[in-house]
Amino acid sequence: MIKIVIFAFCLGLVLSNTISLPLTFNSHGLGIEVRYGTQQCPTFMVIDTFSCDFQVFDKESSQCGINELKIKDKNYYNAPFQIGQISTELNFTIPNSDKGLSLFCLAPVAQSFNVIQELYDQKLINNRTFFFNVTNLDNSIAQESIDVGFLNIGEPDYSLIKSGTKANQLKSYDYEHRYSIRGSNKFRYDGESIPLHSIQTDQYFPFEFSYIQNCITLNKKSIKAMLKAFELKAIKYSKYNEGDIYVDKIEGMGDFEFDLYQEDGQIFTVSLAPQEYSERQSDGTYYLRFCEPFGKVGQQVVLGQQIFNKYYVGYNLDHNSNFIAEKAQIQIEQI
Repeated sequence: MIKIVIFAFCLGLVLSNTISLPLTFNSHGLGIEVRYGTQQCPTFMVIDTFSCDFQVFDKESSQCGINELKIKDKNYYNAPFQIGQISTELNFTIPNSDKGLSLFCLAPVAQSFNVIQELYDQKLINNRTFFFNVTNLDNSIAQESIDVGFLNIGEPDYSLIKSGTKANQLKSYDYEHRYSIRGSNKFRYDGESIPLHSIQTDQYFPFEFSYIQNCITLNKKSIKAMLKAFELKAIKYSKYNEGDIYVDKIEGMGDFEFDLYQEDGQIFTVSLAPQEYSERQSDGTYYLRFCEPFGKVGQQVVLGQQIFNKYYVGYNLDHNSNFIAEKAQIQIEQI
């Protein structure tokens, strides 16, 4: 069913001031296919939401029909772009390097050019907003390109949001951690409260759009407390040196819940059922998608790809705010 949906939207659509672009995931990351220059050369652009430039890295770019802006000490160019069904001229950079990636820059603070800002300045979108509808992402099989959903620019696609609900504005941790939001310093497994063991009063949850991992990052103390909760409920598990946790079956296991704070003072609860936080293995066991952080990063919870499968997540550059909404059931069934 998901393949039919992707085929129907394969060129990208403009829906009520929303530019909808097919998302692809491969060994380079999450990105989109565009064409540029008078020769309409194809290139894969990795989505970047941090400090970035709208840049093209293509050794053949000089043959694609582009114009140099001729600004001293700057590699600035202009060319026609085909982005989904949008055809327009955009400014971009070309890096001074033998290695690199083409970057589809969505960052609130871009080094030179931001594709959202350029589309906004040309009145092709009404709001500097982007949302991700990710439905088929598993970076463990990203050796080949796979279709994983859509990027919506300008406005959310309201048809994706569960009836009777809305996109909720979440309380930001601070501007420096612009994709982080405030949340409770506890989470729940099967209704039982488990501390996150943070030194901060409020735990924060980074939404890192440019790299979506396939596990939920919890610090070691929180994982230990979680396993203790398993033992109290007679759930048998195996834990290996790398921190991987496996169970023989997920029947009878409970939901995991994380409370996120909204700007209006309300609570938005992210709830993940056993089939959403586990992955069936070839031997019939289930890998639980929880992992310990690398290095010294032990105070933050990183919600992995599971949240993108079930929830519609986005960011508004004007208000520097994260948004989240529960997806309509038809979207979840396509996963």
